[in-house]
Amino acid sequence: MARRLMAAALALAMTCLLATACGDDPPPVGAPTGPPREPTLTPPTEALKGVRFRASAKVSEDTLTIDYEIINDGNRAIVAFNRVPSTDSPNPEPGDPEAFYVEPSGPGVRLSKQVYRAPEGVAMAARFVLRGTIVAPGERLREHIVTGTTFKTRRPYQGILGYEPRMLEAGPVTVCVGVALADKLTPLSDDAYPIYAHDTPTANQLHLLCS
Repeated sequence: MARRLMAAALALAMTCLLATACGDDPPPVGAPTGPPREPTLTPPTEALKGVRFRASAKVSEDTLTIDYEIINDGNRAIVAFNRVPSTDSPNPEPGDPEAFYVEPSGPGVRLSKQVYRAPEGVAMAARFVLRGTIVAPGERLREHIVTGTTFKTRRPYQGILGYEPRMLEAGPVTVCVGVALADKLTPLSDDAYPIYAHDTPTANQLHLLCS
């Protein structure tokens, strides 16, 4: 009898080994185990030549005043991704001057107008979009913005990525504006303020100018 029990146990053990594991089936290889991941960002292959950036952020009681200027002294047109909409969606909006993407930066906050990558699995028709401003050679772009000093973290696709919005006090403020060589991109429209998607091909051409 003992020999029979040992033989049965050995047979069960061999069956488990051949099947990888006893009990619940393991998850398939490559199955998602958390929020969708962002693709790796590839730095632009061409340097941005002849472009200068100046920015200031001044806090006064409950008001934040931002002034920035992009000067294109190069010989190629650039696009500034400065027309951030009030709410991110696949539907184009004119852009809200006071709208920024908001992320913590050390003890302070980073306010940016830029494009981001799309998480894996976002359909082409579901990509969020924003408008940009073309800055031709020899031209400049200026903005004067007055806003409050309390911010909620914001970036495209934050719900899909599992990022919970949280409140940030202004503290030290870093101002960033994303630009790219216009001839490296394919806009979704050809009007005065072209539409661009928050996706990996666009973000791979991004040069982020910061104060």
